[in-house]
Amino acid sequence: MNAKPAVLDDEKSIYATDKGGELKSILSYPKALNDHLKSLPSLKGEGGEEVVITGMGGSAITGDYIQGWLSPSLDVPIYVWRDYDLPGFVDNKTIVVAVSYSGNTEETLSAAKLALKKGAHVVGVSSGGQLTEFLRSNSLPAYPVPKGLQPRAALPFLLTSTAKALFDQWIIGKKEWAEITDLPSHVQKTLSEIDPSVPAEKNESKQIALEMLGKMPVVYSYEKYQCVARRFKTQVNENAKAPAKFEFFPELDHNEIEGWDGKDEILKQFYIVLIRDEDWQSPYKERISITMDEIKGNAGGYRELLGRGEGRLQRMMDATLRGDLSTIYLAVLRGIDPTPVTMIESLKKKLASIRR
Repeated sequence: MNAKPAVLDDEKSIYATDKGGELKSILSYPKALNDHLKSLPSLKGEGGEEVVITGMGGSAITGDYIQGWLSPSLDVPIYVWRDYDLPGFVDNKTIVVAVSYSGNTEETLSAAKLALKKGAHVVGVSSGGQLTEFLRSNSLPAYPVPKGLQPRAALPFLLTSTAKALFDQWIIGKKEWAEITDLPSHVQKTLSEIDPSVPAEKNESKQIALEMLGKMPVVYSYEKYQCVARRFKTQVNENAKAPAKFEFFPELDHNEIEGWDGKDEILKQFYIVLIRDEDWQSPYKERISITMDEIKGNAGGYRELLGRGEGRLQRMMDATLRGDLSTIYLAVLRGIDPTPVTMIESLKKKLASIRR
């Protein structure tokens, strides 16, 4: 570890730095998520031959999680779309799920309106705003999420609401929905191991934060953990206000690996996090093990973050929560309130003034 853990073992100091309450939002997940699941409506579905989940930022990553969870076992293809328009194939056989936490994301609103014009089956997930108004005015299914959160802290609610939409649209069945309803208890178990009351010597998330401090995180993953790697990277950006990057196997073995061959001193400024299963299988196990043996000694630090649980979704969420809390603890070490996203809000205001 490259810093003293004292500040991370002082709960009062942690909460004093986290003025916006990002950590409290995460720690409230088990009860809030359980309540949310009970409140979700059951709405009429029409079915479809493919699914497009459209959104931006912390809302769009919901689609990545749905895709990572379901794609290996689902007959219906799922696409994630981050832009104003839509893929050319969208038609009256397509289900388009518009996800916008605020309900006012201009790219998502544009895509939802275009989807309706193209005859797609449009459903939406939002806490309100223009998206909910658009859905209701056109008698389209709208699935709520709790208000008052940062979009990135709303991931479990956006995920479960989107899953409910797919359940109502006959894309997933009772087996997959049971995985969703099991989430609150698993989330509780994970958080109990990494919350602020657990000292750094026993707290994986605090340890990762201490090791990341002063370095740029490089997050590697494969297959189902690609969304978790993206999430880890963006959580470093938004919570710790620091740069980070992510890459995936096996693609990174065809390009990224060469970047570690220079033996430059600057490589010691990078900290590698590998996100993987606790019982990973071939061909990833051999490929990734060989790659890491080749490059990890050139980096300034290395950590394997394991997804634990009984199934794909549980493991994805377990690794996600461990990563999320590590970025909040990193913000605390940096003396930064993780909640505000000043630059993002400034950009939105400037864009809005141009639109006006």
